[in-house]
Amino acid sequence: MMVFVYLKVGVVAVLANLDTILFDLDGTLLPMETDRFIDLYYDGLAITGEPYGFDRQYLFDVIEEAFVAMIHNPGTMTNKELFFSHVKDNAGSNYDVVCEIFERFSDREFDKVKECTGFNPMAGQWIKTLKAKGYRVILATNPLFPGRCTERRIRWAGMDPEDFELVTSYENHFYAKPSKEYYKEIIAQEQLVPEHCLMVGNDVREDMIAKELGMEVFLLKNNIVNSRNLDYSMYPQGFYEEFTEVINSLPSLI
Repeated sequence: MMVFVYLKVGVVAVLANLDTILFDLDGTLLPMETDRFIDLYYDGLAITGEPYGFDRQYLFDVIEEAFVAMIHNPGTMTNKELFFSHVKDNAGSNYDVVCEIFERFSDREFDKVKECTGFNPMAGQWIKTLKAKGYRVILATNPLFPGRCTERRIRWAGMDPEDFELVTSYENHFYAKPSKEYYKEIIAQEQLVPEHCLMVGNDVREDMIAKELGMEVFLLKNNIVNSRNLDYSMYPQGFYEEFTEVINSLPSLI
């Protein structure tokens, strides 16, 4: 309760100057067991690759390295271009077949990972309330997946892609979380003023880093991720109910 009081007194007053809310997706708007997601993802790839004669470990080695490359993208090409560049380097003569497996999985089998997700009934209402009050709403999900896969996860969360002014994906971004350049890219694309933005997420490292650019932040403690055991006591934080109170307390801009 002390955290909630701090939010009410110390944060809502600061948030009076907001005009844009950025949301993470996985673990924030869409509850998710992250480790289970990874397992199901590669299991699905393996099933898709079986008719081609590839086992799970081979596909894991080829695809995982490409994912890691996107996380460290220096901005020289889009995440998608970098992803397939590394797949080509790792797959060699199997490149075309591995790409076919990846595309087939993304088109036809990705929905199988839904079983590792939950449902946050408050999430859709957060978006509706904010838009009704005149706030810009952006989906700042880590852009490591094709847009069509991100759109499905949005729908699993009970929303539509059109609910957001921008949905980041590997097609339209040159950086990824936890790089500050990822947030700078959004700021430039959408002509945002960082001090007028609030980043909401469940990952201490990937989402709260937006604070270093001048954004306000809110750490959702449902499904919290803190892989490096960082101190997060300095961040405004709370659970779904407490964040709902913060949203309801924001002034209307209309």
